[in-house]
Amino acid sequence: MTLRGEALGTYYEFVLDREVDVEAEIAAFFKGYNAAANTYIPDSEISYFNQKGYALLEEPYLPEMLAISRKYREQYAGLYEPTLMPLINGWGFGFSERARMSPERVDSLLQFVDLDLVQVSGDSLLAARPGVQLDFSAMGEGYAIEKLAAIVEAKGVESYKIEIGGEMRCRGLNPDGKVWRIGIEGPKDGVSREESELVEIVLLADKAISTSGNYRKFYIDEQGNRRVHVIDPQTGYPVEHALLSATIICSDALKADILATICMVAGPERALALIEADPDVEGFLIIAEGERFRTQASSGLPVLEGN
Repeated sequence: MTLRGEALGTYYEFVLDREVDVEAEIAAFFKGYNAAANTYIPDSEISYFNQKGYALLEEPYLPEMLAISRKYREQYAGLYEPTLMPLINGWGFGFSERARMSPERVDSLLQFVDLDLVQVSGDSLLAARPGVQLDFSAMGEGYAIEKLAAIVEAKGVESYKIEIGGEMRCRGLNPDGKVWRIGIEGPKDGVSREESELVEIVLLADKAISTSGNYRKFYIDEQGNRRVHVIDPQTGYPVEHALLSATIICSDALKADILATICMVAGPERALALIEADPDVEGFLIIAEGERFRTQASSGLPVLEGN
């Protein structure tokens, strides 16, 4: 059974090992998630909070996402921060027109980058300082995949692939009775996802995979600097290292999604160290070298031999 559609500003696909009545529950989840955490919907809870500094919570998702964010923020200090929206907007990667980002301007926006300024009180979400804004895009697709996986598993589905916008979780075997094979794309400016070339094929058995990259969303500023959409929470500036993309494979789609973003902030050397330090995690890095790129895989990456 295959289900396809659009949600969260991208596409989704379910490949399930049996026919199950699940469409209504999938639609209900997306409706509730959009009402809570979709920054592209003006009257969602998160959009209202970002505009007003407070929001009444009717859906369960934002408190849970905040708790998860605090966990990863503490574990990976300085590398994950979901209050970056003022800087994302300032650098021209959000909803606002790009500003002139002087050092003074960056410093003025950094005062809003602190998850400790966001609290849940009863059924309300509150900002301790006007101007604090939330953005869960670094975890949204992975979070949704985990919720949807629970829905299909409750229906008795044992083998499946759930994909949202290129992030996915696979369980069991594919329809051909084999381990799921997933391609990793190489960077190519100005080329669509369909035209991109695969640089590696990995095997997923009860694993999730997520890729974050900076080679599609960037611009060259007035001084000739290449500005990418990945912002360092500590400096307030777009990262300038050579890491073009990070693919994470682990047991949980949410964890894979967040860690892929964390690696893009960390840079190639630190990212590989973070990957190798966690026995649940494997990774594949694409690193710029002049006009070309090289790849680096973690020691246990499950690749398809001879591809």
